[in-house]
Amino acid sequence: MNGSKMGVARWMATLGVLFLLALSVGRPDEIEEMLDALTSDETQEMLDALTPEAEAEAHRAIERAANELKQLLEQSLLGVFSTRDQELATCNAIIGLAPELAAAYRDRADAYIRDGKYDEALADLSKAIALRPRDAGNYLLQGSAYEAMNEYEAALDSYTTAINIAQGLAGAYRARAQVRALLKDRDGALEDLARARQLAPNAPGLERERVMIIAETGDDAEKLEAARQAVVDAPHEATNYLTLGDCLVEAGEYSEAVDIYRKGLERDPKDWFICDQFARLLATCEKQDVRDGDTALQLAKEASEATKFQYPFVIETLAAAYAECGEFAKAVKWQRQAVRLADDLPRVPQQAMQQTLELYKQGKPLRLRRGGRVR
Repeated sequence: MNGSKMGVARWMATLGVLFLLALSVGRPDEIEEMLDALTSDETQEMLDALTPEAEAEAHRAIERAANELKQLLEQSLLGVFSTRDQELATCNAIIGLAPELAAAYRDRADAYIRDGKYDEALADLSKAIALRPRDAGNYLLQGSAYEAMNEYEAALDSYTTAINIAQGLAGAYRARAQVRALLKDRDGALEDLARARQLAPNAPGLERERVMIIAETGDDAEKLEAARQAVVDAPHEATNYLTLGDCLVEAGEYSEAVDIYRKGLERDPKDWFICDQFARLLATCEKQDVRDGDTALQLAKEASEATKFQYPFVIETLAAAYAECGEFAKAVKWQRQAVRLADDLPRVPQQAMQQTLELYKQGKPLRLRRGGRVR
């Protein structure tokens, strides 16, 4: 190869490295510029003018850059992209460089699902499946998209396909168990959960999922009994205390729920979900002797900090705790933030959140009665 044509190949390789650098430090504007350069008509003209050897070297440089990008993404080294738009821009860039990488479509589909864009997610997953039809992960994500759309039969088919491909995948059995419960197939759901337990006996949350399956297919008394049994069977697992506490709140057994949530935090003081649910009970319970605004506020702050103030329901609990403490200006501030965060999310009770905001504006605290919302 002559020097000028080798120079083009080296330019392509250098641009790929610069692309990686811009991506790793979170410079989406530069990423877009370099992606345009890599895919421009001028670049294609230069590639057309290369000898076969130089062209192959240039393409290898691009492929190396794309593969390294994929590894960075899989290793979660792209945490510098703090917004969904940046995450999608990253996936778009990778797909632009290497449209044959199935993982890039799957990663973008995952971002779409979290953004409530299920049709876009399913379109990307179709591409990922076409590229990697024996990758069980593609079907798992496809099932979750269908499940979010309440298309449970389609979700069931996707999860079953994942299981047929990878029969040792415990997560696929757990996912299918939840869908079977929603379809009122109790026996099938419990059978899948039992299989998941065989494959991953130490996986957290299995007992909670069993209680949730019973909740979908049985009555409240049976659900509460199952939750109590889960604590007996796995007393070390904080999630089981969360489940039992939630069931007790729904049953109106508030004092016992307080004790159970407290025991859950003794097992895992950093479990933000327990902090949130416990704080909500202490801030909003209909019984005055159960409420404890100061403790609720402390727990709500811990949950909010643990979730980086990004979960609307957790922020809503923080607002409720401030209201219980009589700090209604702060309650209004944080309830507004909860509403803003929930604005982009599907299936969120926006009207109820707005009504709560109006309540705080009137200087009134939130009160939840038996059967009130427990997430």
